Amino acid sequence: MKNRKLFAIITLVAFMLTMMPMMAFAASASGSSISVDDASAKVTTYYTQAEEDADEDGEITAGDVKSTDYLEIVLDVDDAIAASDEVLVVFAERNGSLSDADYFLTEKAGDGVDPLTGDAGYIVLDNSDVDKAKEVKLYVASKSAGTVTFKAYVVKGAGVNKDTNVATLYNGDSEYIKTGLVGNGCTGKFTTTSSNIAATATVTAEGFVLNDDNADKNIWGGADANNGVDYFDVTLAFTKGGSKLVGEDVTISVDKDGATVNKTEVTTSATGKVDFKVSASKAGKYTVTVDCGTFSEDYVFNFGSSQITKVEFTSTVEGTIAVDAQEKVAMQLAAYDANGNLVPAKTSNTEVGAFKVEVISAPEDSSMEDDELTINYDPATSENLFVSFTPDAAGSYTIKVYNEDTGIADTTTINAAEFGVVDHATISYSSNTYSLGAQTTAPTVYVYDQNGVKKLATAKKFSYSGLGVAKFDANGQITFKNDSDYAGKEVVVSVVANNKYSATTTLTIGAEPAALQFTAANGEVGQEVTVNAQVVDINGNPAAISAPDYYEVSLESAIIVERPEGATVSVDADYFTNYESTFLKKGTGKVVISSNKEGTVKANVVIKLTPDNAMAEELELTTVYLTGVAVANFGEGAADVTGADDIVTFIIGSQTFIANDKAITSDVAPYIVDGRTFIPVRAFVEATGASVEYDAATQVVTIAGEGIDAQMTIGSNILTVNGETIVMDTAAQIKDGRTVLPIRYAGQAIGYDFECAYGADGAVTSVTMFK
Repeated sequence: MKNRKLFAIITLVAFMLTMMPMMAFAASASGSSISVDDASAKVTTYYTQAEEDADEDGEITAGDVKSTDYLEIVLDVDDAIAASDEVLVVFAERNGSLSDADYFLTEKAGDGVDPLTGDAGYIVLDNSDVDKAKEVKLYVASKSAGTVTFKAYVVKGAGVNKDTNVATLYNGDSEYIKTGLVGNGCTGKFTTTSSNIAATATVTAEGFVLNDDNADKNIWGGADANNGVDYFDVTLAFTKGGSKLVGEDVTISVDKDGATVNKTEVTTSATGKVDFKVSASKAGKYTVTVDCGTFSEDYVFNFGSSQITKVEFTSTVEGTIAVDAQEKVAMQLAAYDANGNLVPAKTSNTEVGAFKVEVISAPEDSSMEDDELTINYDPATSENLFVSFTPDAAGSYTIKVYNEDTGIADTTTINAAEFGVVDHATISYSSNTYSLGAQTTAPTVYVYDQNGVKKLATAKKFSYSGLGVAKFDANGQITFKNDSDYAGKEVVVSVVANNKYSATTTLTIGAEPAALQFTAANGEVGQEVTVNAQVVDINGNPAAISAPDYYEVSLESAIIVERPEGATVSVDADYFTNYESTFLKKGTGKVVISSNKEGTVKANVVIKLTPDNAMAEELELTTVYLTGVAVANFGEGAADVTGADDIVTFIIGSQTFIANDKAITSDVAPYIVDGRTFIPVRAFVEATGASVEYDAATQVVTIAGEGIDAQMTIGSNILTVNGETIVMDTAAQIKDGRTVLPIRYAGQAIGYDFECAYGADGAVTSVTMFK
């Protein structure tokens, strides 16, 4: 019985001993100790890029130490270290784990020395570092707030260094540990220097880091717009007052269509980090906004074009051209990527190597059949890719552009004839309207014979009349003055061709833009129809964009407001963004529409112009919205619709709105309150052809129009339409002397539907009302 009790006691003691930290086996040297002189210190902080930019004396550099504080650890080793092969190992511990945020130094870092480049988490001091009869003092800096526990062991030195056995020592292996300094160590605390949230970004693409210094928030290279095959991989490390920010909500958004992020809401990890990917289906520049508490930062990602898969002819010289006379821009081409996006000529010029242009049939007397022609790009000549052509015989030529690998192709035809006696000349520019400060390409001058055969003039002498020209060269190329006093002015350009034949054309310097005006187009069912657009001013005159070099163009929305019943319809308005320079300088653009059924398609297009550089800020430029309705008629039986009836577009915050293709100014701009979008009732109703009456005595608003009889009372939530009572969730209000209603009820009052366009932050940016 006694033996059983003794065995049980021995077993219990053995079990308890196994539960004790191995450090308990290390003997404590008499009188040895570890302590912290100062109970707390602040985390190390650095100057930011913003602080460097704001520094007028040039004394601040981003990344340099701004504020340094230390915990001072005192180790009284007594006679603990006796042998030459013994070392002292000091550890920093957080939450039961070896710390990677705390750095040991034997001396305080001097000016310009980063205190966080010492030993992270632990330090090894050999016999030469320790005077065994005296104290050892260490300095600890940190990049993270929180409580730190410090422990120290005297260790047999054989095989112990910074590269080996660290984990074994930290876990308290008695094979190495000779002495543990008394107690369970000591604690110190690092506090934050501020409550500001900051983030350090690391962006990679295809394994390459693109922003080593974190200063560059404008990311280039490494990713093409190919629906996620390529992407930017982003890691953000968040801190608050220098400490890792754990468990905080982060939202991520993109400013426009064409790019996506794989996460829109995420929580910072235990290390304060979030990861997300940015991919795109359309080449261009996209701004990704990251928000976390008080932190908000924009990162700009630039996606290149994916591989070009299609090239097609967009235009061919019209009429009959002269034999043996070069047609410099005989054909113009457009290139498209794998996603069907139009690739700007400047980009596609270097990427069309797999495509060939070849004469596949020629007149009997010609030697050009099977000749390969060159694809050219010269912005002084054409905004598009182009092909020059010189026929060597009269007749018809068929030219083909094709991909040697895939066989995809497009063809066009050019007619040529012998040139007779010159009859007259013409001059034309690529646009009739240019913005303030814009530069034209050289004009095209033709001479024609009596049969209408044409060729480029061989001798040209240009002149002009009118105000607003800053430069006019010998080739007729014009640079306009960038002064608003000349907005709306006309410049007449004259030419004398072949020393005998004259011609003139008139160019307009665009006034302030107000709207997009589309010219309705007709086409066959199932085909793409191009609808051309011109920017117009408040009076409907052609206009362009003042200060075109300081805006970024984005497609805010392209909403289909009418379509044939049951039809599948597509609208492509990417031209405005892919050719933003042409659009800004000339005020011209286009939309491509298709329908698989006969009838009319109407698409309301909203374009946003955003000031995008320091000069724009200096010029006090503001965001501009331009809107209009593109109309395409499909099939012979379709009505020849030319305008945009019963369509009204409001831009939030703008007093100018578009009603049936006309720009109208209202006293009150649409605005948003508590998630509801309010619009001015009178301006909207009168723009649709109905009338509004207001009885000041009763505060009753009456709307009358074809088939419409509606009443509402200011301050009441009751709306009556044709005798039917509608209970609104808000009352009619007065804003700056005008009655306003949420768009839903304003539309119900006169029988209109509506659709909203939203920005990257989810807020309504424009409203399209339509019947």
